[in-house]
Amino acid sequence: MSDIGYNRNSNSNSNSNSKMNNYNLIVCELHNSLIHGFDNNSDPNIRGHYLCTHICRSNQFKNVNNSENKKSYIDDVVKTSKKGYNQLISSNSTLLNHSFIRNYKKIISNKNYIQTHIAKIVYLQGDECVAILKTFWLKCVQRSWKRVYKQRVEMRKLRKQSSSILYKEIHNKWPDDCDQLPSIHKMFWNEP
Repeated sequence: MSDIGYNRNSNSNSNSNSKMNNYNLIVCELHNSLIHGFDNNSDPNIRGHYLCTHICRSNQFKNVNNSENKKSYIDDVVKTSKKGYNQLISSNSTLLNHSFIRNYKKIISNKNYIQTHIAKIVYLQGDECVAILKTFWLKCVQRSWKRVYKQRVEMRKLRKQSSSILYKEIHNKWPDDCDQLPSIHKMFWNEP
């Protein structure tokens, strides 16, 4: 694992910044005992976890002024990892078998399998560094907001119609079909 700029004991900090430092930009992959190893010292719960292969802490790039250099470094890490997995897949090796995940080959064949994630880092009892991915929730929020935003655009179109404006002037409220403008509140639930 490339543990760049990372101090394992930094998570035990109880100051207010430790909450923010719990989330890191990482590159990870599913633990496979045939690839990553598994011995008597390994935590039995490692199976099925995402193993951190590279951790990029925010303080790692304090002296780097150019954001392109930061992005270039992370892109290089992802590109190198993807290249290794592409070679593994094309070799049709027995390493493609997984003791816990049946469709492991299909998962690692996905072009987005290796990518940067925002994650919380956790150390297991065997000193394995695993990740709890948070990027998934950002994608959920993005999809929900995209839906809400589309509804808001449609609502504004309805409100611009002359019949809606006239109704608003007479009744001092919008017509029922364009009365409630969708918002962030309850955007994950489709309520009437």
